[in-house]
Amino acid sequence: MKYLGSEVKFTIDQVGLDMIDEAAASAGAAAAVTDWDARPGLGEPWLWKKAEFNDRIEQASNNIFEKTKRGVASWIHCGSDVARVIRQLTDHGFKARPGWNGVAPTGPFVIGDLNGRPVVQNPFKAKNYYTCGFRGPSYLYAGSMLN
Repeated sequence: MKYLGSEVKFTIDQVGLDMIDEAAASAGAAAAVTDWDARPGLGEPWLWKKAEFNDRIEQASNNIFEKTKRGVASWIHCGSDVARVIRQLTDHGFKARPGWNGVAPTGPFVIGDLNGRPVVQNPFKAKNYYTCGFRGPSYLYAGSMLN
């Protein structure tokens, strides 16, 4: 019975995350930031690539603020390559989830937070994509964007 309950929760969570991505890609969403790829360009230092990603998150946050006029990005939902980069941003505001021992549960899970924004890694999301969103005190305050 416990296994069945976990599978139902997993399915509901994934449907919800898919709906968020669809809403973020819709015409009414905040403007998307420019494309980002986890691979450094020829001769580009890895350190700059990590700093570039942090800049993209702030750009996404500002795009949400411009669209909603109410709030900035308060969470990040990402694929595996983006999560890999975020985990390496310990000098740039990433804090791993307390008590997490490196054994990931099946499906999407919170890996920590980046500058106060919870980060959800989803193995079903495209590796180089992430969604940032704003969660206010009620659903009437929601806003999101997609890259």
